Amino acid sequence: MPAASVQHSRRWGVAASRAEAGFGLTRGWGLLKPVMNPHRLVIDRDLVQRGYDSTSSYASDDASKYQLMYQLTRITRDKGALAQDDRLDALAMGVAYFAAAMATDVDKAHRPQPGPSP
Repeated sequence: MPAASVQHSRRWGVAASRAEAGFGLTRGWGLLKPVMNPHRLVIDRDLVQRGYDSTSSYASDDASKYQLMYQLTRITRDKGALAQDDRLDALAMGVAYFAAAMATDVDKAHRPQPGPSP
């Protein structure tokens, strides 16, 4: 499992690897579209600021390419439209994780499982 995935799985319990949730144009947008189109994605202002601050040491020409909001506002179907898509990858992994968690049938998840037959 890639280092980034290991870090995320330890902190958040997400065990998806970049290969599983890679932001390929079709797969990545397929994960984000159901959340983005009806305007249901909420991004904390502090997260945007931390993303901006995290690239302050980069060359000014490259800094914005590594910021989530830059990547998010430039999603297109054109191949190679984004030089970097790492932040979108992470967002797509998070959206996929929470979409799966919300799709879980709560009654089924809390129902006692039958034990082995005697």
